[in-house]
Amino acid sequence: MKIVAILLLAGMVSCGKDDDENVNIFTGKILFQYSYINYAWFFQHEGFFIDNEGQILTYSRSSNIHPYPDNWHFPDENNRITEAEMNENLLQTEISEKKIDKAILQKYARKLSSIKENAYIEYQNSYDAGASVPVCYLYDEYTKTYKEILLSQYGDFVSINKDKTAKEIDEWLTAIFTE
Repeated sequence: MKIVAILLLAGMVSCGKDDDENVNIFTGKILFQYSYINYAWFFQHEGFFIDNEGQILTYSRSSNIHPYPDNWHFPDENNRITEAEMNENLLQTEISEKKIDKAILQKYARKLSSIKENAYIEYQNSYDAGASVPVCYLYDEYTKTYKEILLSQYGDFVSINKDKTAKEIDEWLTAIFTE
């Protein structure tokens, strides 16, 4: 009898109608980031975030202070950044005139949880080139943290995620950065 009740309940849940126009599949505000950072000679840090509405939020920071100004938060050793820290970073951005189309945003956002993080090619490439780093974020509602997932890194060191979905999103973010 318990098995029948569980099956009936599962059937009721799965028969609900999904309406993409009315359901927000994104729980975290920030989905993607592309950054260029370089510590050679002086500190340079520029890039953008893409939020769950498709808004592009840009930033450009430089300083002669080493290693870098302390008013920007980077993910910790577990690749996590708190919601509060992310919000402090967002206060240092400007809203771009460009915006990502909702259908395109949803196309890439739906793929985030399928990215595998254990298949990287890594090697040293050059010196003083800095790093171009596209990433995506998975938001944890319970801990109020974002988990950063590296898609690739090009510059002094190269790290490429071999996952097919990671490569696809990497190419999309890189195209936005180079526009």
